[in-house]
Amino acid sequence: MIIPAIPQDEHNRLETLHALKILDTEAEERIDRYTRFASLIFNMPIALVTLVDEKRQWFKSRVGLSVKETERIISFCGHCILTDEPLIVSDTYQDERFHDNPLVSAKPFIRFYAGIPLTMPDGCRVGTFCIIDQSPRVFSNTSKKVLQLLGEIVEKEIASPQFQDTDELTGISNTSGFNKLASLTIKAELSSNKDIQCVLFTLSSLSEINNQHGYKTGDNALINFAKLLLKGSKDVYAIGRLSGNIFGALIPNFSTQTTISSYLLRISSLISEFNLKNNYSLIYQTQCVNLGKKRKAEHSNSLLFKRF
Repeated sequence: MIIPAIPQDEHNRLETLHALKILDTEAEERIDRYTRFASLIFNMPIALVTLVDEKRQWFKSRVGLSVKETERIISFCGHCILTDEPLIVSDTYQDERFHDNPLVSAKPFIRFYAGIPLTMPDGCRVGTFCIIDQSPRVFSNTSKKVLQLLGEIVEKEIASPQFQDTDELTGISNTSGFNKLASLTIKAELSSNKDIQCVLFTLSSLSEINNQHGYKTGDNALINFAKLLLKGSKDVYAIGRLSGNIFGALIPNFSTQTTISSYLLRISSLISEFNLKNNYSLIYQTQCVNLGKKRKAEHSNSLLFKRF
């Protein structure tokens, strides 16, 4: 095992990291959405947003790991922050830096690693956005570009908590954030023959709730509806609020009508349970939009849901 070197700008790097005031804070949906998305789009069991401080790598967001941090001296991310380039390790058994690393020989048994350094506006690399598998992988150039784009989005989220891709009321993606994940999905799935589906949810009872209970309760209804969608959508690429009362769910490309139906049934169950316990009802309608072969062939960067 080779212990990662200390960056030449370590003093400034640590000052920048601590100035962010993000270390040891609670998980946040504004960042968790990207690790969840990466795990699904790349079919990886582990996805992380790591911050590297003096002696540890701490996970601001994690999918597939129960631990919150590991030692810096055994970290892959400690190597990743040494340059501006992505660190791709196709097979740790074949890499002298990692073949006898305890994170390879024991849990989480890393065999594949792909990491993007997270660079702040002052040029300091404070951590990484990375994905991990327990089997060796060949990582395509397209996948590398998608991972880099995700890393750039996470950089902005870390540098500015008021990043423009989050809906201020509900805390989930807004139209801009949702469209970015939809665009990344299309880029990642250009070679796939399977369609990508988006389920639109219209909260049709919002006007009635506003009229009968007031706009504050209406806002709470939107917040609760977003929470329930999020709770029922852990295996969905993205959840977003696309306009006042319209929400979207981006369904993984391997989904069939059966699994979409199962997803909608899961959401229906959560909403029904909520309605039984509250003095207003969340009544909604759904519509399935196909972002299929034509859209993938166009590979458009325009807003997918501009009409909302």
